[in-house]
Amino acid sequence: GNPTDCLAVVLEETWNLVLSKQKNGGTTLVVCPDLFPEDFVEFVGIHNVFQEGVLVDQELTEQIQVAPFHPKFVFANDVDDEYDEDSHDDDADDDDDDNVAIDNYTNRSPYPIFHILREEEVSKAV
Repeated sequence: GNPTDCLAVVLEETWNLVLSKQKNGGTTLVVCPDLFPEDFVEFVGIHNVFQEGVLVDQELTEQIQVAPFHPKFVFANDVDDEYDEDSHDDDADDDDDDNVAIDNYTNRSPYPIFHILREEEVSKAV
């Protein structure tokens, strides 16, 4: 559960991917089962430190992208709605809310995970 230890592993695996001569299979998963599994906001904060801090400091932002996966994942524009207790009205019947919730499942996983990808492969896939 130590964020520093987990980020050290993510950084090590990031460099392994960057330095790898292998051109195919440019992806790595780092599973951190004890890294805030019940607290998505804390987990995404750690992800943001890595994505916006460590990758920038290491000059890797044009080579690597790190996608977060989490049991309680919500997209940035939905975080306030998902974690605002007032927004959970049992009588509400709003299809838009249902669709937003469904979209969040694309990045949900049994454990907190950092998916490290080569930026060039992300660009080819999109």
